Amino acid sequence: MLVSYVSTNHRLWDEVLPKIACAVRTARHEVIGLTPYFVNFGREMILSGTDHKGQDRENEPVNLDRGKSDVFAHRSEALRRVYKDIRLRLQQSYEKSKCRYDLRRRAVEYLPNQLVWRKNFVLSDAAKYFSAKLADKYIGPFMIHRRIGKDSYELKDLDEKVLRGTWHTSHLKPQVD
Repeated sequence: MLVSYVSTNHRLWDEVLPKIACAVRTARHEVIGLTPYFVNFGREMILSGTDHKGQDRENEPVNLDRGKSDVFAHRSEALRRVYKDIRLRLQQSYEKSKCRYDLRRRAVEYLPNQLVWRKNFVLSDAAKYFSAKLADKYIGPFMIHRRIGKDSYELKDLDEKVLRGTWHTSHLKPQVD
């Protein structure tokens, strides 16, 4: 969002932070259908003077002797129900996303000394007339040196002298003979 506000003068990025914060706080979440401001405060943010109708009474200091405690207890209970609904919707969204991801997920394990290709992460360079879109997608082959974690492997050159970093399995593909 900063990039869209700050075009030529990058020194003034901090001056647009209130606008960006307001945009983030008032944007409806795709899954829960509520704004972060509503989830935190139990009402929508007042963005202009015309939106301020009747809200001034809700923001008065609480005087428990006048019976306003019931209003706040009701609002508190309503927010608890909202939080419960949010947890349910987020869990359902997570499970749905996981199912979609798992359809194309492939479990891959590599063995030491196995040959693999790794994804090529290069940047375009106009001065050298080089376009990253036209570069090789994978480079190699490299040899698996050892397994680092569940899905990470350390690579080395074919001459086995120089280590080439640690790479996640999503950035590797096996050498096909």
